[in-house]
Amino acid sequence: MTGVGKRLYCFCHWGGKRKIDTARNVTYEGGITVAVLLTEGTSYNAFVPLVCEHLGIDPKGKVLYYSAKLDKTQYICLKNDSQLKAMLELNDEIADVYVAHADGVLRCSNPALQQIPVESGANGYVDHANDGSSGSSSNIAMQPIPNRSNEEPNTNLCGNDIMASIPKHNENSPLVAAMHKKAILEKGQLFDSPEEFQSAVEKHSLENNFEYTVKDNSYEYMSARCKVDGCPWKVTAVCEGNTRLVMVKRFINIHKHSVQDQMGCKLGLSSNLVSGLIVEKPSADPCSLSKRIHKDQSDFDVEANYQKLWRARKKAKEAINGKPEDSYKLIPWMCKRLMESIPGTVAKWTCSDENKFRQLFVAYGCSITGFHNGCRELLFVDAYHLSGPYKDTLLSASALDADDGLYPLAYGVVNTDNDENWLWFLEHLKSIMMDRHVVLVSDRNPSFLSAANKVFGSDYNAHCLSHLKESLDYFISSNPVLKMGTDKKKIALKLLNDIAYARTTDKYEAMLGKMRLLKEELYDWVVSTGPEHWANSLFPGRRWDKIFTSQVESFNRFVQEERDLPVVGFITAHRLKLSELLLRKQSEVAKWETPVGGKIEMKIKENQNLAVGLNHHTISPTNMEVHENGETFAVALDMKSCSCREWEMTGIPCRHACCAVTAANTNIYDYVEKCYMKETQEQIYASNMPSVPIHDMPTLSELHGNDPNSLVGSMSILHPPPDKRPPGRPRKKQTDSQLQDKRKLHCSRCHKAGHNRSTCKEQPSC
Repeated sequence: MTGVGKRLYCFCHWGGKRKIDTARNVTYEGGITVAVLLTEGTSYNAFVPLVCEHLGIDPKGKVLYYSAKLDKTQYICLKNDSQLKAMLELNDEIADVYVAHADGVLRCSNPALQQIPVESGANGYVDHANDGSSGSSSNIAMQPIPNRSNEEPNTNLCGNDIMASIPKHNENSPLVAAMHKKAILEKGQLFDSPEEFQSAVEKHSLENNFEYTVKDNSYEYMSARCKVDGCPWKVTAVCEGNTRLVMVKRFINIHKHSVQDQMGCKLGLSSNLVSGLIVEKPSADPCSLSKRIHKDQSDFDVEANYQKLWRARKKAKEAINGKPEDSYKLIPWMCKRLMESIPGTVAKWTCSDENKFRQLFVAYGCSITGFHNGCRELLFVDAYHLSGPYKDTLLSASALDADDGLYPLAYGVVNTDNDENWLWFLEHLKSIMMDRHVVLVSDRNPSFLSAANKVFGSDYNAHCLSHLKESLDYFISSNPVLKMGTDKKKIALKLLNDIAYARTTDKYEAMLGKMRLLKEELYDWVVSTGPEHWANSLFPGRRWDKIFTSQVESFNRFVQEERDLPVVGFITAHRLKLSELLLRKQSEVAKWETPVGGKIEMKIKENQNLAVGLNHHTISPTNMEVHENGETFAVALDMKSCSCREWEMTGIPCRHACCAVTAANTNIYDYVEKCYMKETQEQIYASNMPSVPIHDMPTLSELHGNDPNSLVGSMSILHPPPDKRPPGRPRKKQTDSQLQDKRKLHCSRCHKAGHNRSTCKEQPSC
């Protein structure tokens, strides 16, 4: 325990050369050495400038190391207040501090124990050099450190004992490469924590292909022996003072195994070791974590069972992304930071009376600006279940850009999918609409419909035709009174599709009459579903001919990997992915060769091809009559309208309008709605996503209130919602629609569809 008012005289070295003789005595030659007084309570940020001031050097780009009184040959990194306190604990009255360039080549077997780059000389000395006079990093090579164990070597290698050679793993194995980073090298080595020491022992055993037994595993004392009876291999370590630093006190790196002993060796990997090796592979993309973990399983030379690898994945996720329960505590901080960094951003959250998380709403300022700059008054809304122990629900609202591409506008995370949460989400969504009347396309979720009717009104709720067809399919299959076979069911589904796409009331009534002729019950079912919300001819608003929620599925794929992350991890990953989308769209629109995007160009060409062969009659320069299949359609070019109503509904000239434009010899792009033009796309993606600094995100100790200067006193700390995760592995693959085309079953005997070999009624050929 550090004494009250403890003082330490630090001999600070710079620009010279450190030497270690064969007796492990340390001397320092050349350079500059100054004495700096360190008192208890001095912070790291105050100590570093003080040392550099005495040495007359710039503190920028410098890193400090120190040595402990127990072993002067070791480098220990000094980079924060806790390590400065450890230096006070590990030294009495005097300590050596070394200053080096931060970009110098310094290799080590432990991040906290910096082995000085060594250069073996013929005089028996090991030179440790840092050429600081030139102001550039030293060009130093790391040589192997010889085994300096004081134990007597094993000489009993003959007679009746057979010393088996211990086989090594493949040197190219990623596992072996990781093990070499923190292998035990010698007596006196330091580790940051007991966990790192235990990991080093396990890696050492795997590298040398032997099993070991832990004899003592307390906080103060740890020891392990080889599992083979009579083998002298042993390692012991103790914690230094009140710190978590662990020093190796005894290390006998000698094995005595028989051939039978070696054949009976069964190695395995602990979940802690596997997760640690996964974490050591850094990746800037948090979304690639699960794929990286899955790939790493095939890299290990030592077998690990499925349960162990599953636990390792879980531990690695928590090590990289943090624990899910801690992520909720960061939501208030993250919302505040988003609104500070991105102008116009709306980031709101709520909690229960017990401070348990309930709701989160996020809409970035750049997304809101782009939406109002050119996106149509059309939003696709849906809900998805997130992975994790708390089974939160992700709510999303996405728009379309000028080329019918996905444009994420806002999202929310709520503890459950119910009326109250949908109402809260839609109220915040309406607050960023700026009095624009938008059409909401959904899958007829009852909770959503109840909330949407209260916030946006019932007139602008558009239902997805795909979900409606699924409901009709279920109605037919579950109603035995209808007695409809597969063929009649297909006819009913096609008629429902025709009813929805009918653009005039006359055609709507005609298609509905056909449904009535097929089955009276089907007619009643169609009328009861509220066709004014899904039929083109009856819908009061403008839905731009978007009958399906295909854009919802696009957003689902857009966030598919991020759904596995904790809440704050999802926020960060979604923001980074959205920023990449905005930049990519900016680059793509600059390469447009036509006034409209690729999707709209294809639609115009399709209508132009359909217009070939149509007859027309000119009434005036801007009014024509186009004849098709015995019907006459009136086209008004100046009003951008056609009596078929397709042009009015889509904003793209229909085939009749294309025929009239060709006859008038005018530019087809002049009759395309402005929302599809290149200028609109440029305005939508004119704003970039600003960077959001998260380097000062609160630590776990601050979240738990152990730091008096933490955010605990300035804002609320959220707790996770109740755990609702069901037993078993969570479903990863989305359930396919029951109307999706599926591969038909074929018989291997008669090669006909609809059955297999076991149910085939054909007689087998002789």
